[in-house]
Amino acid sequence: MKNFLVSSAVSCAALFIVFATSASAQPNDEWNGKPRVFAVNALTPHVTSMPYTTVKEAVVGDRHASEWYQSLSGKWRFYHVHKPAQRNNDFYKDNYDVSGWDEIPVPSSWQLLGYDHPIYTNVIYPWSQNNRVSAPYAPTDFNPVGHYRRNFTVPEKWAGKRIRLHFEGVESAYYVWVNGNYVGYAEDSFTGHEFDINKYLRSGQNNISVQVFRWCDGSWLEDQDFIRLSGIMRDVYIYAVPEVHIQDFQIDATLTNNYTDGLLKTTAWIYNSTGSASGEYTVELSLYNDKGTEVISPSAQKVSGIGSKGEKSVHFELPITKPDRWSAETPNLYTAVLAIKDGSGKIIQIESNKIGFRKIEIKKDNGAPRLFVNGMPVKFHGVNRHEFDPDNGRAVTYERMEQDVILMKRFNINALRMSHYPNNPVMYDLCDKYGIYVIDEANVESHGANSELPKNSDDWRAPVVDRLNSMVQRDKNHPCIILWSLG
Repeated sequence: MKNFLVSSAVSCAALFIVFATSASAQPNDEWNGKPRVFAVNALTPHVTSMPYTTVKEAVVGDRHASEWYQSLSGKWRFYHVHKPAQRNNDFYKDNYDVSGWDEIPVPSSWQLLGYDHPIYTNVIYPWSQNNRVSAPYAPTDFNPVGHYRRNFTVPEKWAGKRIRLHFEGVESAYYVWVNGNYVGYAEDSFTGHEFDINKYLRSGQNNISVQVFRWCDGSWLEDQDFIRLSGIMRDVYIYAVPEVHIQDFQIDATLTNNYTDGLLKTTAWIYNSTGSASGEYTVELSLYNDKGTEVISPSAQKVSGIGSKGEKSVHFELPITKPDRWSAETPNLYTAVLAIKDGSGKIIQIESNKIGFRKIEIKKDNGAPRLFVNGMPVKFHGVNRHEFDPDNGRAVTYERMEQDVILMKRFNINALRMSHYPNNPVMYDLCDKYGIYVIDEANVESHGANSELPKNSDDWRAPVVDRLNSMVQRDKNHPCIILWSLG
């Protein structure tokens, strides 16, 4: 676990973040009346990244092309009921037969496929009219539940690795099983969750079961002005990392010397998932321009003696002479590459991140505070955008997201508020690439519950902080993000 200041948004503001979770051997109605329990067995959130085998692959940065990535999106078996009391309590068992169930695409919103119905409301909660409940309880008379199941096989070359299961977005709460074994639980529809599933896997065919609730106690924090939908609405995948691996990294690519030179500040956290202390490892940082040419020689830091299930960090500060600067007008990107080598000098993992050198400041201009990018005052010509597709609901394709960004650029829009929740991770990649200033917004909106959520209760503090933390940890390295927002 790491608690630290993230200052990549604006130099004058930072956000202190913590992570909280809970552990349980079996599901225990975490979805209803237990706001302090918002994740069970979920791993600490981290930046969107993927392991690569070669530096060349890392510079390209196509996460889906990595040999250590496998998508679980596609066709799943699906069973739908109208309320929790009608749930199938056996569907997750290892040999349960779901061949007679419907098929549903993942990602998708099930209301757009004939199950249940969409609900639009703003301040009033969607269950307030005829299914009255009080916070922190979720509705039970009408609260549809979707049951998902599919098979998958882990590549043989992943033997000896740690296998993670990642959900990019599920609306609004879900339980997970692998091969009949309970894996965990999570809330928060719009940021991802990750689980270590090594001990549940076997050679050959495996199965995964997911039970999704339309509403949970966390839904009291999701009272956004939009069409309410449900389901596994973003990608699901598994990926593999070494036993000792780069768990997370934070990059701050700022400007110095009157905005002419760069300073690449990078911290990487190395995690040891083995049962004993680690030997010596070397972490290297290098930088490549948009043509794939190395800008600086790799810089190395040693790390050793990481305790069992423990973590250590390494830090780099590298001056960069006259980098091409990033802004909405000139979205120049570089690729930072992190590699970890074992004691013999063998590369065991490579990670990368597209970065941009820019400096965001709020300074007085003619007596009034103004936002400056790279020393120049900037005026936002911005829009709000819900993550919504007219045909597929919350399941928005890469092509549709790119179409939105290109359309914004054509209309001289330079700023985007991710209203009112963290968007699909790909959307931030596109804003980095094309040049859009982003206000990233946490999935916290409870304006319809002013009389429902006790002002003197700490029940909601932990889940709110978790939603802030998950957003910042996931998105912290994007140059496009210049402000963070809470609902």
